[in-house]
Amino acid sequence: MKHKILFFVFAGLLIAFNGKAQDFWKVVPFPDSLGIADIAFNSQGDIYVATGTNDDSIDDGVLRSSDQGQTWDVLFNNSYFQVGPIAVNDSGHIYIGTHGQYGFWVSYDNGDSWSLIQHPALDALTTIKCISTDTVLVGAGNKSGGVLLMRTPDRGITWDTLFWNINHTSETISDIAIAPDGTIYIGLMCFMEDMGGVYKSTDNGITWEYVGFHNNQVLNIELNAEGDLYVGVFGSFTDLNGGLYVIRNGSATIDTCLYGPSINGLVVNTAGHIYVSIAWTTGIFISKDGGETFEIESSGLPIGPMGRLYIDHDEYVYAKTDFPSSLLYRTVDPTYTAIDKNKKIFKTSSINLYPNPVTDRLTGKLTRQRDCDGKYRLSILSMSSQMVMEDEISVVSGMFTIPVTSLPAGVYVLKLIDNTEMFQARFVKL
Repeated sequence: MKHKILFFVFAGLLIAFNGKAQDFWKVVPFPDSLGIADIAFNSQGDIYVATGTNDDSIDDGVLRSSDQGQTWDVLFNNSYFQVGPIAVNDSGHIYIGTHGQYGFWVSYDNGDSWSLIQHPALDALTTIKCISTDTVLVGAGNKSGGVLLMRTPDRGITWDTLFWNINHTSETISDIAIAPDGTIYIGLMCFMEDMGGVYKSTDNGITWEYVGFHNNQVLNIELNAEGDLYVGVFGSFTDLNGGLYVIRNGSATIDTCLYGPSINGLVVNTAGHIYVSIAWTTGIFISKDGGETFEIESSGLPIGPMGRLYIDHDEYVYAKTDFPSSLLYRTVDPTYTAIDKNKKIFKTSSINLYPNPVTDRLTGKLTRQRDCDGKYRLSILSMSSQMVMEDEISVVSGMFTIPVTSLPAGVYVLKLIDNTEMFQARFVKL
């Protein structure tokens, strides 16, 4: 039976940074008696939260919100175990694991009913990764030693064991990432020396190759569109600091630490922007240049360590404070918006272009109250309204640069359009 939870968030909970007309983050109301263990989303915008509260008097379970967190339905309520990882596949099926020996569950009707799936692991399930509509990868412990990566190609009817690190009894599979070419990456969190790291399989899990990060507590692994693998390390038994690292696509070496220390959360949006949360300092940091530079973006967040990060299908990033916590936050705006070429734009703004006149490369700067970064449709027209150039470009830190060497001398109109606004300016090509 489902129960509706309504509540208010008091201003006393929001000890936030000041200094901006509009905060970058806003609070998502959530019951303060429950600890957030994991979060997942479906393509319709529903939010699912699995809870793992360190209090035997509180019933943990799964909650769903269909109104961006304003109200919550209790979908899966129990009194004897914590719910751990949660994932939603392309068909909207919800999978949850437990932090005890109480199984692997699935709902085929958006959480209204649940079925228990039998699996070969003997201990807690730690992470779930759905592939398409039927295949599910599950990381788990095994009481006979080590960690397991299991796969079911048919929603739990049959199982394969893909990875079993039998000698490492103090490891967990913390994260799973799948590259577009099918390469499987797993990150291992460890609690003792001589363990941990990242492994990959290029043959669908038949064989595994050690990638690196031995003696490191790997919490997060993420891939960008170019195939770069970002690795978030909480701590290291070598230098104890942890940090964010990257293995560039096609490279056999690990870049030196991009940022840190103590990475608790990591997501990469469609534009390739990197969001990391820090465990032992304050705030969330963003890189829009592949990790070359980072800037703090914590307006609207409480002061203190931040926990795991998540990103939904609409490119909103979610953040929770360090575990255990019931405090959940979301970016005010999507972090990336795809361009809808059929959408009518009613607002027009100007662009600062320089140098103007120009001979070879034209630089532009966009300004508006909210973030300008993202993908834009570029059009350059002659004064007779003839299209001479059309492309899709990225704006980073409000800036963009385009080559115009091939244009004949003359006066042109440059337009940039996203889903909300058109920027327009004239320039002279010498």
